[in-house]
Amino acid sequence: EPHGAGILTLGGSTYEGQFVHGDATGVGRMTSANEVLEGDFEGGLPHGAVVTTDPKRPGVYCCATYREGELHGNSVEVAISPVRMTSFRQFENGRRIGFCQVYDAFRGSVMGEVNRNGDLTGESIAYIFPDGRHGIVGRFKKGNLVHGQQVRFSRRVQAKFEVRTVSKRPATRGHFCARFGERWLIFNMASFRHPTKIPHYKVVGEAVQLDVSTSSSLARQPKVADVYEAATVKVGQSLMSGAGEGLFAVRTIYAKEYCAWYNGIRCTHKDVNARNWDKCSNTITLDKRVVLDVPEQFARTSVYCATLGHKANHHRPSNARYEAFEHPRFGMIKCVLASTLIRPGEEICVDYGYGSERPHWYTDPELENVVATGKAKSPSRGGGWPGPRRHSAGRARGRRGPRSKPGPGSVKTTPSRSRSKNGGGVGAKEKNKKPPTKSVAKPAAKR
Repeated sequence: EPHGAGILTLGGSTYEGQFVHGDATGVGRMTSANEVLEGDFEGGLPHGAVVTTDPKRPGVYCCATYREGELHGNSVEVAISPVRMTSFRQFENGRRIGFCQVYDAFRGSVMGEVNRNGDLTGESIAYIFPDGRHGIVGRFKKGNLVHGQQVRFSRRVQAKFEVRTVSKRPATRGHFCARFGERWLIFNMASFRHPTKIPHYKVVGEAVQLDVSTSSSLARQPKVADVYEAATVKVGQSLMSGAGEGLFAVRTIYAKEYCAWYNGIRCTHKDVNARNWDKCSNTITLDKRVVLDVPEQFARTSVYCATLGHKANHHRPSNARYEAFEHPRFGMIKCVLASTLIRPGEEICVDYGYGSERPHWYTDPELENVVATGKAKSPSRGGGWPGPRRHSAGRARGRRGPRSKPGPGSVKTTPSRSRSKNGGGVGAKEKNKKPPTKSVAKPAAKR
């Protein structure tokens, strides 16, 4: 019988660590095809402080307490680079109980008490926007919004914990440790602070419901503004001459922070490519199959203001870009994400990223070179030539382009007549100029 340090392989799993009279007891590491458990073991089972990693999810560590092989106590999942919590759960004999918070890939999260099946289903569940200050509280089913009230929390919803690296793992039990290259990560769960209930909040917006657009319906609540967007941006007269309306920051927006949402009717690329350019003012590519479109009749905020991302004008260089976002109310849509620091009152502009097929108002030296020589320059940091008729995940061709007689709601388009991945909203006939400030007016196309 092994006694002391040793290695044992059995049934596709390998245990490396301490043994007591043949049993895996003490500090050890158990490796299988699906996961790696590092921490405290008793009688061959995880028992105590254990850190679990999944080879399919590198950089994510789950720190949990086990009892005789079953999850029992708090379970905190942490991602490294950057360090952030991705979930907090409570267990009793392997069953989820109590308060829970789960983050999505876009830094939003759902929190509340789980039901008997361990699901976030009930009448008092909250979605927290990535800023941690705004959300929707109400009825959810398995983490998905059914209907709720838009709110602002009295304090920012944020967990606190400490992670550090050391050159050698502590020899004693009770530490949440995991290998990190040639060093060790130590998660200080004693410093972990997490809310055990939904924080106090104030209702600041109208009630909303799950409202995912279809091929024929934009929104059932077109005039109900989004609580996060309302606290972040507003629509006003663009600072660029002739550009019509534009999107402006109402607070300081930091780089990689969300500015606005871009919802739309869900069209196919085939349908959009068959349109004339003047019918592609507010189209943007969502993915390989779907293009989002805000039809002309919804261009004015007096008719549609549920999302405002389509109001961002085109400018190169830009201070924002388009990315995907899963919204609790609208489902998977596009968003406007800040690329740099944007100060209050500054206009938010996006590079529409048109290809060789583009509206008449759009000029770009790189594209002119492509048309003349058939060769494209390497994309620059600010967004280069995306390729003719190429739809990237963030831009769609013709996202919004002004018409021959632009009016207050006109927009531009991108390579397949919908804006492209990094493409933007209403366009300006600008080349290589900084985004406008309050004191500078520059020529632009209309929205």
